[in-house]
Parts: sequence; structure tokens; C-alpha cells
Amino acid sequence: MRVPEYLPAVAVVVGGLLAHVAQARRQGWHVSVLSRGCGKAASAQVRPDGDPKELTMQSPAGGGERRFLLHLPVGYPLTHPSSLILSFHGKGQTPFEMENETQMSNSEFDSHATVVYPAGIKKQWSGDPEAPPLGEVNDIEFVNDLLDYLEENYCFDTRRVYASGFSNGGGLTALLACDGNASSRIAAFAIASGAFYRDSALKEPLFGHCNPARSPVPIMEIHGEKDPVIHYDGKTTPDGETYSLPEWLKGWATRNGCAPDVLEQTASLYDDNVVRFIWACKTHEEVVVHYYINGFGHGWPTTTPLDNDYQRYGPTYFNATPIVLDFFSSHALPLGPAATGGKDEL
Repeated sequence: MRVPEYLPAVAVVVGGLLAHVAQARRQGWHVSVLSRGCGKAASAQVRPDGDPKELTMQSPAGGGERRFLLHLPVGYPLTHPSSLILSFHGKGQTPFEMENETQMSNSEFDSHATVVYPAGIKKQWSGDPEAPPLGEVNDIEFVNDLLDYLEENYCFDTRRVYASGFSNGGGLTALLACDGNASSRIAAFAIASGAFYRDSALKEPLFGHCNPARSPVPIMEIHGEKDPVIHYDGKTTPDGETYSLPEWLKGWATRNGCAPDVLEQTASLYDDNVVRFIWACKTHEEVVVHYYINGFGHGWPTTTPLDNDYQRYGPTYFNATPIVLDFFSSHALPLGPAATGGKDEL
């Protein structure tokens, strides 16, 4: 497989699946900070480890009444508070489709996470060229309002809040990582087929300005080399020009205090069809991670067929969800004041 020339290419070949984070790292390795909802009874509508249930809340800046699916883990409320994962669907999708495709609330992947699948108004999110300006519907503020609501009504560890998204939902995830408020509340971010539009394609500047509250901000992006919707090299799409993945990743490496052209590790997987890149960032491990998938299109990577295989170009070599969950499990918000921010402009 030809690795893009503009990504550093010192490779260490390893076989099989990515080694999982040590179990000790997954449990009890940090001090929990409980949400205000700990000790409160959960809504009777939501059965722990049952099907996710649709709930509503109000978000004035986010357009008024907003909907989301909520999944509570088996045994909720747990002896040890759960993590919280926000999972944002792609443009034109529903939260039910995102839940079905990612299986993020499948207890076989993670039996200890509370998972929320928010719904975009008209099935889209801020950051898309067709989305209304933030003055009309601000999905970044909706997410901050949603976190307020969840903290008040449900029990979880506020140091272990995570955001994931696909396509336009991945674009929103990136905007949250750049937002001063959201980046101080969400420990790590993971994106598949992320849609990162240049400001010239949008109604207002968004992705060109990034002001996280701390540095580093752990972030992962997974992208298919053959993505026909959000091209890997940033070619103009029908909706407008996007950032190339190398440029976007280099921006985050710089912002996180990494050496943007120096990799801590590069691993070729699955007979060289997948390349995993990790940038060396100060003393922190795995804060900028990228998976390049040869021949894969636009979608959430799975080894099983999905309804959108016409644009994914079929199943691929691995399931993204366990990899994302492993990435999340290795990061928690720092205790005390946030680290120095990484403000910049692309």
C-alpha cells in the first residue's frame, strides 16, 4: 500500500489487532469526580442495558427543544460511576442509525458506559455548509446545555466524558474540541470520516479558528483513503472545499505541542492495508492518533455489512468502536485548573 508522501513514513510493522490498553488503566487509575445526578433515580423510561430511549430537553441557543437517545449501562447506578460518551450521527442520519452502526452501547464492547446519541435539527449539525448560522442554531451550545442536563440528572464521572462522531457529526466533534467550554468538559474526541470544511465553504468561519481550553486535547481521526464524500486529500466536494487530513492532523499536532513532522509510532496493520499514526507530544501518550484505511470509503468502519456500504465500499478490516473505546479509556480530564490552551488558526 502506498502511504501518502506528506505523512511521515517511518514504519514499525506489527501484526494482528492493536494491543488493548492494560486493564489497570481501564479501572480505578484516577480519582473520579461525580456528577450532581449521582444519588438521583434515573428516568423510569430508561431501563439499564435496555434499548436506548428518546428523551427531550430545552436548549435556547440550540434551537429550542432538542432530542437525544440515552443508554444506561447494566447495573446503573454503578458502584463506580460510569463514563459518558456522546455519539454524533452523520448528515442525513438519525441517532438510531448511529447507535446501530457504531454499537457504542453494546455491552460486549463496553458494559460500563452511559451513551448519548443526540439528534441534529433536520438531521445535520453546525459545521455543514447547509447548516444555519450559529446565531440561529448553535449545536456547540446545545452540547454544553446537554452536558448540564446530564450532569444534573444522571450519575457519571465528569472526568471521563467523551465525544465521537461520523462525517458531519465528526465535524461537530472537532468543533467541540476547539471550543473553550466543551474542551474543558470533554476528555477526548474520536472521529470517523470527519467533515472539516474550510471557512470559504461555510456561512461563517468555524474550523479555521480553534481555541481549546487546554493542551493537549486527545483526538483521534479514522479515514478511508477512497472516501468519495470527504476526500482524504481535501479535494473540493459538492458542498465546498475541506481540509486535507494531513493538514488537519498537523494542525492538531502543533496545537497539542507535538513535533508535527515527528512520529512517536507508525504501525502498518492488516497486511499493510491500515496505517496507524501517533504523533510524539511532550510527555503525553497517544494524544493525536490517525488511522488511514486503504480502499475504504465514507462510513464508520466495521467488519460486518451496513446499509451504507455503497459509499463505505463494503466492510473493512476492523471495527472502529473497540479502538475508539480503548482510546477513550486512556484519557481523563486533568484534576484542578486546565492546562494552558492551544489557541491558533488554521
